[in-house]
Amino acid sequence: MREKPRLTEVNARDRASAVALGKELPLSTRASEARSTEARTRAEASFKKEQRAKEGAQAMQEYLASGRAVRERMERLKALRLAKEAAAKDAEPVVPASVRPTRVPKSATATALKRTSPRRMKNQQPH
Repeated sequence: MREKPRLTEVNARDRASAVALGKELPLSTRASEARSTEARTRAEASFKKEQRAKEGAQAMQEYLASGRAVRERMERLKALRLAKEAAAKDAEPVVPASVRPTRVPKSATATALKRTSPRRMKNQQPH
């Protein structure tokens, strides 16, 4: 007894002969449409996942580069500031302690007047 060919084998053979003869292929069945839709969905998901990974790697490189640039600018500005402070220190004239002005104390009368004057309340009118 002869075995019946499987449906997929028949479809594959029919498709191959139709393509060879230049005929139009029959419309796909719902099952094959579902398989192609699932395959397309998986392919799109895989593509999106790869895109996110690439974008994430690029963002990380940009983040690290900007951090490096900030540190380099800070180092340069610190060197400039230290150089400026050193130049200012060298240019500052040295004054001996005997020539420096001393602090002048407040007069005793100003302090005494301050103590004896009555305090005003916030709501009190001036005289």
